[in-house]
Amino acid sequence: MDMSASYKPVLLRTLLDTVDEEGKVSLNLLTLAFRDFYLERLSCSLTAEKGNLRMARVKDLTESEIQQVMLGMPFKKYAQRGFIDYARDLSQVRIAPALWKRLELKDRQRLRDLADERIREYFGR
Repeated sequence: MDMSASYKPVLLRTLLDTVDEEGKVSLNLLTLAFRDFYLERLSCSLTAEKGNLRMARVKDLTESEIQQVMLGMPFKKYAQRGFIDYARDLSQVRIAPALWKRLELKDRQRLRDLADERIREYFGR
């Protein structure tokens, strides 16, 4: 899979790391976790994101701008496939209830591992 940005696997990883037992997370918490992934890369002397992509400037972005990046392509792709959605007031994001019910702990760990693998591949190119 050729990715033009790390956003999809990072969103998947941060979503799995922040949802509660019902598969829900506040949009604010998810945004902060998404941001923190890129800040953590910087703190390890790695590039936050490649090239001129917006998250490459994570330190300069407001929470609102980071939310726009996150709710743009990666969120839309997962939502189009029916994997995730959000509350009408945009306060919460959730993994689709039917999907969440079927995801056992081992399935969630496998998804985390796949996301990590894609992130490593992306930054390793």
